[in-house]
Amino acid sequence: MEINESKLKSILTEQREESQHFVEKQRVQFERFVEKERQEYQHYMGVLKEDFESKVQLVGERYHNLTEMVGSMMEDVQIIKSDVQFLKGAL
Repeated sequence: MEINESKLKSILTEQREESQHFVEKQRVQFERFVEKERQEYQHYMGVLKEDFESKVQLVGERYHNLTEMVGSMMEDVQIIKSDVQFLKGAL
């Protein structure tokens, strides 16, 4: 088989087309993979965000409850102080 310039150009053109087709196919597969990974990552981050927000809300509720308890205890301490002062004065 004799390879002349025309035949060589034809072979090279065919190989270039095959290579371009392969590269395009790989690019499309990669883009699909990246999109799938992006969606999974966004879902995961959404779950983490919801979990974090619920924990922050729980901490806020407990803080509010504790401040109410402290306020109530301070009122009790004031009552006890006044009772002690009264008892001191009575003795």
